[in-house]
Amino acid sequence: MRARRSVVAVILTVPALAAQSAAQTAVMSGTVYRDSAGHQLAAAEVLLLDLNRRVSANWAGEFKFVQLPAGRHVVVIRHVGFAPLTDTIDVANGATIDREFILTEQPASLDTVTVKAPSRKYISPALQDFEERRKAGFGHFIGEEEMRKNNERRLIDVIQGHVPGVSTFNMKGSGSIVGEYLASGRKCGAGPVFLSCKGGPQPCPVTLYLDGVLVYDAARDEARQMPDLSRYNARDYAAVEYYAGGASVPVKYNATSSGCGVLLLWTRER
Repeated sequence: MRARRSVVAVILTVPALAAQSAAQTAVMSGTVYRDSAGHQLAAAEVLLLDLNRRVSANWAGEFKFVQLPAGRHVVVIRHVGFAPLTDTIDVANGATIDREFILTEQPASLDTVTVKAPSRKYISPALQDFEERRKAGFGHFIGEEEMRKNNERRLIDVIQGHVPGVSTFNMKGSGSIVGEYLASGRKCGAGPVFLSCKGGPQPCPVTLYLDGVLVYDAARDEARQMPDLSRYNARDYAAVEYYAGGASVPVKYNATSSGCGVLLLWTRER
């Protein structure tokens, strides 16, 4: 009798293991080019930030990630002398994706003015814009000086410790915790107006942009899983800015209708 029960247990376990394996079999391959003429770019750094995975392109500009989980993933590609490129990919179970990425050359410029006070000089136009918005002071900002002090910490912990009005919450899937995300403290639940939180407070997930690319907006992506910010490391980022909502949000990032705040993340210049 005991032997029979053991056999049944093994048989019942097989479908679960097969389903788990299928969810981790997606493959993404790609090629990095230095221009639209088809010249490959070797040794580019390719990151999947939400999965904390990175590879380097080979001599032909080619790279590959295997055993990817289904969902939306953020791709960042960096190389010295080129502007960082940020994009998103949507991966289905067992899918094979092949993409091409073209970087834009961005030569370093030399300062011609002597500056006595310490000042951060960025090559990236995006980070230059960050500094301009920080001077205006309409949001909450974490600059590179502070980010470098927290290199070994999780990005989500750095943000919560420096940005008032946000909190972390656990995301759940199939009865278990699958990651962490940030919520606004201004309201609860999704929607363009403040809600009454009947039945207890509900997290109001912030809208997330990475290097100017919209990664997650609860008002538009209700069916999509939020990115797991607990996998993001502070060492990969140069700056963070957060806007609680309303007129404080920069016009180009004010397309969201969730009303839960806007978080902008900027990756480091390599």
